[in-house]
Amino acid sequence: MVGLRKLCKGDLPPVSEQKTNHKTPGNITYTLEYGARKTFQITVRPDGTVSVKAPRFMKESDVKRLVECRETWIQEKLAGFPAVPPLPTRPPLGDGSRVPFLGEMIRLDVADGRGNSARLDGKILRVTTGKQNSVREGIGKALRKWYSAEAKKEFANSMERCLPLCSFIDAPPPLGIRYMRARWGSYSRKSGITLNTHLVKASRTCIDYVMIHELCHAVHSGHGKDFRSLLGRILPDWKAVKKQLEESSKICHYIE
Repeated sequence: MVGLRKLCKGDLPPVSEQKTNHKTPGNITYTLEYGARKTFQITVRPDGTVSVKAPRFMKESDVKRLVECRETWIQEKLAGFPAVPPLPTRPPLGDGSRVPFLGEMIRLDVADGRGNSARLDGKILRVTTGKQNSVREGIGKALRKWYSAEAKKEFANSMERCLPLCSFIDAPPPLGIRYMRARWGSYSRKSGITLNTHLVKASRTCIDYVMIHELCHAVHSGHGKDFRSLLGRILPDWKAVKKQLEESSKICHYIE
């Protein structure tokens, strides 16, 4: 996240919230999107795309200046990503499809019902879809509701497993869950730990890695040498687990 200096809102013209394409002097192409936000953010993705989000009141010239100031950092991030071929899009879900849960693939058994719901029966997830939705919409709604409920339980269990390993934590921080697309978790002193609901699709080993990662942020806010040293003392094989999470999330379509 890039810091944002205070700007005067009163004399700035309104801006479009549509995405527009731009290029830096160093030939880095990025998309710019304005929105109802207070911060300025640059996101660099493994597929080589760069996106910038800015508050509505921010001048485009200020946006360009900040992006150009971060050009070297963007280039380093892009160079650090391995070349990964694009994965095929997962076909629409239906009866017999397989979805990830706790590091395994479980089969969907879809039937008509009064509402959208899901229940795990061994290795089969029995899903009912209401008549008010198409089958595809019903499956999607049932899965989101079911994943959220399971995530709440699994993440609480992970916190119980990981806290004894983190002697620097005096009291359990608040734990929240929500669907996110760009990160597995976050930590703040005010709101505690928030984990991505999609993470429940990964193995418990991967869930615990993310939990410990966020707990370490209670001591070190960044990802520097001290942070990595602390994480390594608690979880010596964290790099291997991180790689496992990254690879499995792409292959099994954890995040659509």
